[in-house]
Amino acid sequence: MQQVRHADLTVVSCSRIAYHVGRYESAVSKRMMSKEAETERSFGYWSPSRCDVYVASFGPRQLESRLDICGELWRAGISADLQYDDDRTLEDVVLDCQAQNIL
Repeated sequence: MQQVRHADLTVVSCSRIAYHVGRYESAVSKRMMSKEAETERSFGYWSPSRCDVYVASFGPRQLESRLDICGELWRAGISADLQYDDDRTLEDVVLDCQAQNIL
């Protein structure tokens, strides 16, 4: 009885899928960037982001608390970043998070 090898077919199939997905993403990106509205130029929840959680606080000298919270998130396997400066407003933080796709 002859053995059938499937590994070669899988490699070809995966590379063809990756090629076509890349072409599709390129076409969709070009079409999206031509739109005028900011909300139409985004992949929404599917957009890549810098981290999963952004830790911020709005009181003076709370950097240590933010570092402790980030440490707990990192140990749990959650990607987190923190606000390094104390002089930012809530609106500034929200705008930065939206710009970097931190939802």
